[in-house]
Amino acid sequence: MIVSLGLITDPQTAFAINADVVPRCVLFKFSHNQFYNAAPNQTGTVELSVILLFEKGSRQVAIINNQDTFLAFDKKTDPIAHFKTQMDYWNVNAIDLLNPWKLQTEHIKKPWGQEIWYTGIEARGVCRVNDTPLPWLLDLDENILSGQSSADILLLKILDPLPDSQYGELYFEVHEHKIEVYVVTHVDSDAWPSGTGQIRYGFSPKKRALYPTDQAFKAAYLQSVQQYQSVRNQIDGLLETKKQSDGHAASEVVSPTQQRQWLAELPQHLCEEEIKCREAMYAFTNMKPIRVGDVIRVKPLIPHSLQNGVRVIEFQTAHYERHILSFAQKVMTQDHWDTETVLDKIDIDTEAETSLKIIESEEGVLVETIAEFPEFTAIRVTLNPSQAYEMNIEHYGLVIGVAGCSVVSQGGPNRAKNINMEVEQAYLIPGTATSLKLANRSEKNTVALVAVPNLK
Repeated sequence: MIVSLGLITDPQTAFAINADVVPRCVLFKFSHNQFYNAAPNQTGTVELSVILLFEKGSRQVAIINNQDTFLAFDKKTDPIAHFKTQMDYWNVNAIDLLNPWKLQTEHIKKPWGQEIWYTGIEARGVCRVNDTPLPWLLDLDENILSGQSSADILLLKILDPLPDSQYGELYFEVHEHKIEVYVVTHVDSDAWPSGTGQIRYGFSPKKRALYPTDQAFKAAYLQSVQQYQSVRNQIDGLLETKKQSDGHAASEVVSPTQQRQWLAELPQHLCEEEIKCREAMYAFTNMKPIRVGDVIRVKPLIPHSLQNGVRVIEFQTAHYERHILSFAQKVMTQDHWDTETVLDKIDIDTEAETSLKIIESEEGVLVETIAEFPEFTAIRVTLNPSQAYEMNIEHYGLVIGVAGCSVVSQGGPNRAKNINMEVEQAYLIPGTATSLKLANRSEKNTVALVAVPNLK
């Protein structure tokens, strides 16, 4: 059976058409709100063309924003053959909505290195599944995220700073709402020969002890930031002139080698003053040692800055906000620092780290809670060879490989086929699942991370 619905306002209605009849095709168009691309105070919509193929145990979909008409069919046309012909005509790939979705990565260049996104949906980049934009898929069926908006999906990314000690440090920043958890997966041996890297995390207790009150400490810190920023602005202005004269766009990320060449041409006294002021400013902050496997939880209003050569997997809430306290390079996304406006809100007492909560530890299976926030929970699963672990999926989940090769399968009315998940491969487990099973079929231990939202 093939059904054409034309232009509909709610794509969810397409899933109820002759639900007991399989195989069947449903064809329709709907308007998708591109909230991630729209200019402020404007709406940006695109009309998408969709074909759904319902078979026993699968629900495949193909989507395109091309306004080409659907291919003609009649009552005798085979739904499966028609679905494949339509896909070939559109030159698109199909996605099974009932099985785990392999998330394609989006690489975002940064002055300090790069971010690798798995679920990012914003103007800077939109992640995909089998070459189809992720938000298109999420807009189809409200059950995929259990009713949560695609704009609120948990974010999964990798932070990959340069190993360079001068240019690989991230912004020293703070968030008012965003909650993050990092898991260290690599520490560059050239940058950190001992295997222990660092993260700038909160403020220095020793430095605080030199001041009678928190207000006095913050005032002294702000003064040191402003002194450094003054020098930083002078240097960045001169570097920007050299950048433009060499034909680089203002938004272009330039290599550390090129920046050093330009820096060597600047007045020596200015470069020496920059180092002096930067060290004075950083004396107010706290450096925390971290190694591979360590977990760092970043709650709101905790200043933090991952250091060079320390690669982490990050889960976070979908809050696109931050306040930059300082940066040892030119900030390319804004023309100011936010130190003075946010400093009064920051609690300079950071909470002591608590040990990881062990959920299960027996017979070659170790399951630890790495984050337990009101918004989401994340766990780490370590499996010895031939071991497996299964967990309930109440809403939806994100899973990513950390070590070894895990086998992923999803629970539901029809168990999905086993999927091999390599290191840094990630999958979205849709809300149609009832459980997620991880298994180790290799001869070495495997490690995977799983995050699930805590929806009400």
